[in-house]
Amino acid sequence: MEKVKAGLRGLSAPSKVSLGRTVLKAMTGNPNFPNPTPGLIDLEKVITDLQQACVDALDRGLAACARKRTAVTRFDRTFSALAAYVNSVCMGDVVMLYSSGFPVAKRPEPMTDLKAPQSLGFWRTEFHNVLQVRWDSVPGAVMYELESKAGLVGHEWELVVQTTRPTTRINYDRNAPQIYRVKAIGTKAVTYSMEKVPAAS
Repeated sequence: MEKVKAGLRGLSAPSKVSLGRTVLKAMTGNPNFPNPTPGLIDLEKVITDLQQACVDALDRGLAACARKRTAVTRFDRTFSALAAYVNSVCMGDVVMLYSSGFPVAKRPEPMTDLKAPQSLGFWRTEFHNVLQVRWDSVPGAVMYELESKAGLVGHEWELVVQTTRPTTRINYDRNAPQIYRVKAIGTKAVTYSMEKVPAAS
């Protein structure tokens, strides 16, 4: 369901004043919102107070800066409550939501495409028969599976290890070389790296 958001994170105080006035103008006389809570008079007051506090704090006085912080807090509380009211009234109606002047929140889209793991590599460790395996992390992957098989023909891929990190260690018999690949697993997709025979550096 579509919703609006207050959209205050990261905004400067003057930008909050500007956004507040945009919403105040859009909601004044708007038949979609006959009884807004908090009221538009309350919204106008916190906007005016914040605007004045910004001016007063230009000289960096301690008292003026403290009043500005208080004004920001009051504005944020009122503005966020009004955004919640808009959502409760609109119930996902996109036309109504946009008419409020609030920014409409973007719904996260499920990741349906994963890049294949790249840079699969093998490194020696302090143990003779253990290799460190690494590959590039894949955005959207929730898990990786390292698989191996004994040869190109007549052998099936077998799971070696599952991990949430783009690195792992494996026991490796140099007298029985294996081919390896990495599977990146996301919520909606699976991809494979290129197949590679260890040549530890």
